[in-house]
Amino acid sequence: MASSKVTHGKCLCGTIEVKAEGDFTASVACSCKNCQICGGSAYSVNLVYLKDAVTVTKGLDNLKTYEDKDTDSGKSVWRRFCGRCGSAIFSQDEDGHCYVKAPVMEGGLETQLSAISSPETCRNGLTARLENIRETSQQFNNDITRT
Repeated sequence: MASSKVTHGKCLCGTIEVKAEGDFTASVACSCKNCQICGGSAYSVNLVYLKDAVTVTKGLDNLKTYEDKDTDSGKSVWRRFCGRCGSAIFSQDEDGHCYVKAPVMEGGLETQLSAISSPETCRNGLTARLENIRETSQQFNNDITRT
C-alpha cells in the first residue's frame, strides 16, 4: 500500500518549492569533503528518497544543477540548488536516489536533528556532536524566548 504522506519544502527565498511523497528510506549525515564545501558545515543532513518521490512544484526554471564528478565513490552526483538565493535543495546520484537537504523541508532544524537520531546514519562519530548541537539549539531558543 502506498503511503499518503507528503512533505513540502522550499529554498531560503521561496522561489523553489518541492514535495516528497511517502517516507524517506534513510537519513544520511555526510561529512565528506564535497558535502562540507557545498553545505558550508561539518556535515550535510539528507533525507533519502527514491528519485521519483521528489517533485519540484514551483520554480523549476530557477533550479540549477552542478554535476559533481569528484566524489569519494567516483560516481557523479547532481547537486540541485536555487539560482536566486543559492540554497542547496537536493542531490541525485546515478543509482536513482534523491538526497533532500533536511533543513529545507517542513520542520527545519528539528527535522534535521531528529532525522539523524540513530548512530548508524552518521559518519565519523558525529552522534555526540549532534547531541551537543541539539542541546545548544534548545538553550538558544529558550534564551531568545525569555528576552
